[in-house]
Amino acid sequence: MDGDEESGFANNNNEEEEKSLSDISQQDEEDKPHKRPSMTMDHSEGTLEPGNSQRSRISIVSELPDVINSARTRRATVESLGARSAASNRRATIESLQRRSTVESLSSRSAFGNSKNMSTRFHSVKSNIGSYGDDDLFSGEYWIPPQNDDNLPIVVDFRCACFKLTDVSTVQFTTLIKFVLVFEWVDPRLRGMPITTNDLPADLWGPDMILENAQNDCRIIYDSFSLLDANEGRLKRTITYHGHIFTPMGLVDFPFDSADLGLKFISINNWRTLDGSRQGNDPVQQIYILRPMLDRDDVDFFLLGWGGKLQEFNVLGWSQNVANPSNPSIPIVFKFDIHLMRKSLFYIYKVLFPMWLITITSMASFAIDPLDIQGRLEVLFTLLLSTIAMVYVVQESIPKISFLTLVDKIVNVTLLNLALSVLFSFIISVSDNPGDLNWIFAFVNQGLYWILNILFMVPPLLRYRRKVQKYVKDQQELEEIRRLGPSGTALLDNRQSVHMTMRQSFKKKFVKGRGAPLSREEQLVAGHNTRTSYNNK
Repeated sequence: MDGDEESGFANNNNEEEEKSLSDISQQDEEDKPHKRPSMTMDHSEGTLEPGNSQRSRISIVSELPDVINSARTRRATVESLGARSAASNRRATIESLQRRSTVESLSSRSAFGNSKNMSTRFHSVKSNIGSYGDDDLFSGEYWIPPQNDDNLPIVVDFRCACFKLTDVSTVQFTTLIKFVLVFEWVDPRLRGMPITTNDLPADLWGPDMILENAQNDCRIIYDSFSLLDANEGRLKRTITYHGHIFTPMGLVDFPFDSADLGLKFISINNWRTLDGSRQGNDPVQQIYILRPMLDRDDVDFFLLGWGGKLQEFNVLGWSQNVANPSNPSIPIVFKFDIHLMRKSLFYIYKVLFPMWLITITSMASFAIDPLDIQGRLEVLFTLLLSTIAMVYVVQESIPKISFLTLVDKIVNVTLLNLALSVLFSFIISVSDNPGDLNWIFAFVNQGLYWILNILFMVPPLLRYRRKVQKYVKDQQELEEIRRLGPSGTALLDNRQSVHMTMRQSFKKKFVKGRGAPLSREEQLVAGHNTRTSYNNK
């Protein structure tokens, strides 16, 4: 049918073109000058007469401009008609292709409609966007947050994992970490759709979180967005945070201190589409709440994916807290803490032991003749300079803080001991009984030094031990953690034991007394009470 229409339309165009060309030819014949007889000029009368060739040439020359203009007009007319003919042919071809495309589209829609009526895959789903079928899957506004049938916020279950924890800097208060959040939720709009992950709309809504204490080099990677269960409409999104985070430490008991490396995630109902084309938050309406996967048997809430080994710390456990405020303008807060204990042997061997050795060596100055004040001062000033040099070594290990750490106190006490030794040496040299006074000052100086060391070190050591016992239940678990060693790759059984220790460190938060664990509803209620008090603070 289309071929006949095209050929007929082309024939009509050709006939019109031939007719126009024949009319132009006929016009040319009419415009040609008729053959005239030769004209001669009578010189006596000054008139033109036939037979005179000179007169004929003068007449032709006078008519030549009119002939040239007529030829140019005919040529322009022919070119215009040719262009119109080509444009008509192109227009006819385009109209033919459009008619053919329309026919094919109608045929395909008819076949699609038949298959739609014969299959259950086009079952309509009701959502806040409206009622639509699977054929409208890519035409809906899926960036709009989903809504439950009971108009309650979407419950977003989540779990987390840590695949890297290195470069814990005590001086810079930073840590290099690779932390993963895995969200799972149900989108009622996709319920019953026979689709896969590859069929998900590009603008599909999904939850998002902001790592508040992330540094500038921390990258956010949206790893995956997949469909877990098409019948339920259950989706999963994985977000990875890789880079440095700000992790302040309490250094009062340094080097017998502990550190809680905290990751603080916030969300004012933040969301982001699958392809990242749309993102935002909602401080007016509560879109979703976060619920940790603490009662799942198939997966762990926290996965330790890096072996639990650090260069300067022991990993004792982890804890988490989720705050879902009822006021949507208050952000949802998820805090995850990894509890670390510093390995203090390095600082004992490199800092404390040299300080103690310098103090013991200063006793040699009291063995010199009490009247030889110059010899005593040479020894004491040499030890004093060594202690001052040690101060600069300690400053490289801790940040510039406004309070004294345990190491600072030990160093200052050592400096005070040497200064007192200089003072006692001078008093002994001018006294009337230098022999007896020499030994009295020697024991007083040393006794005072070691008493201050005990007073400074015992409380941090006791706090250190209580901190370890808080997360480790018995000595066997502590030995399992220590077996990881300061270097090398941990064995599989060691990683499992540390993982179990981490789970046990948090399990007590969800156990009511000595009875059975809390149910899921009781956990949410208890968590809500805790979160309310947290927000009121």
